[in-house]
Amino acid sequence: MKEPFRAPTSFLKQQLSFDEARNHIIERAANLFAERRYDQVTLDGLIRILGIGKGTLYRFFTNKEELYSQILDLGHEQLLGLLQEVRDRSDIGPVAKLCEMAFSMAHFIRLHLDIYTVMAIEEPKDKCTSEKILRYRKERIGMVVCVVEQGCRMGVFRPDLDTWLFSQSLMGALWAEALFPAPSDEAGGRIVLRTQEIVALFMEGICVSPGVPGGEKGKQE
Repeated sequence: MKEPFRAPTSFLKQQLSFDEARNHIIERAANLFAERRYDQVTLDGLIRILGIGKGTLYRFFTNKEELYSQILDLGHEQLLGLLQEVRDRSDIGPVAKLCEMAFSMAHFIRLHLDIYTVMAIEEPKDKCTSEKILRYRKERIGMVVCVVEQGCRMGVFRPDLDTWLFSQSLMGALWAEALFPAPSDEAGGRIVLRTQEIVALFMEGICVSPGVPGGEKGKQE
């Protein structure tokens, strides 16, 4: 069992476990990676921000690549856990599951915006990290695909639906909304996540009546 991490006063004012201290460093490092390019972030710069010694940092991470990889791991594990919890619920149907997944994902990304900004930027481009990013993305989309396929089997969704395309597109739209939300028209311009509207667009479409895409082009011109 690893000894508790005793953080310097400039780092944190309380004693943390090894995992708590590691996650705190990851959160702070995500601040830097979200603001700057990967090659612009240095361990020395992070050490200055945290107010810790280089030896303390190397207790948790051997280099910048490992630290960056841990940011991706932490973000993915947390989000995947939320999606899996909703997927496995037996008290609600596929439509409600998609709504729950959408709200959970958008809200959680907003709470951990720096980490998920790093996940969206997707640097660096080395083979190991790139393969991990692709694997993680497939796992997250796969959670939504399971729910959509359940809906198809139950007759709730179209049987000819491309489940992967739908799930990938829905998650992409929710991701963009969480990262780049529109300000409210109210005084102060508070952030408003239009999660419900996005889900409704995917579930109901935008056509007034069924038709072939582009079929109205001639009438409009």
